[in-house]
Amino acid sequence: MSPPSATETRGPVAVSSPTAETLVVAALGLFAERGYEGTSVRAITEAAGANLAAVTYHFGSKQALFEAVLESILLPVGQEIREASEAPGSPLERIRGVVAALLRHMGRTPAYPRLMLQQLSSHDLPHPVVQRTIREGLGMLRGLVEEGQRDGTIRAGDSTLMAVSLISQPVHMSIVARPLRTVAGLAEDPEALIDRMAVHAADFAVRALAAGEEMDP
Repeated sequence: MSPPSATETRGPVAVSSPTAETLVVAALGLFAERGYEGTSVRAITEAAGANLAAVTYHFGSKQALFEAVLESILLPVGQEIREASEAPGSPLERIRGVVAALLRHMGRTPAYPRLMLQQLSSHDLPHPVVQRTIREGLGMLRGLVEEGQRDGTIRAGDSTLMAVSLISQPVHMSIVARPLRTVAGLAEDPEALIDRMAVHAADFAVRALAAGEEMDP
């Protein structure tokens, strides 16, 4: 089950002390593993090596800590893909950069895609912070796709679903990266594997979108 959500969220939660940062890191791992309802404040403080009152002192509530956790993983990736989307180059080149940046960030923060899947697969709507991030990411990618469609470098198609597909591949690949090292025989350094996957996913995305690389209906 998702945490309680409000129609509006406050500004970013300040994480201004080592103890607060430790609580965010501990909570991220537990929320990704057990979900919001399955994670107690006691479990978080024990994992962080903090006293039971630390969550209330630093964040005010478990809900506010959850928002801080979401912001800790969503704000950096949002900045990275925004920079990639605004970099010089053609729409396809910028899409390549966005897909690669997204996979690298998710692959190096394994709890990120697991937590996002929990949010997206819940019967409830995702937390407003997650909704906002997805909306912004899809908007950036949809804009790049439509720009390429206008200049003739990207094939015709539903720009929204194309943007969804571009996000979906990095999410899936970052989740399966660890088991694939054994199951598929990709026994290489985890960092090197993530970089290899990022290059592949970006190339695959560009080939799928490029005009002249038409897909079967």
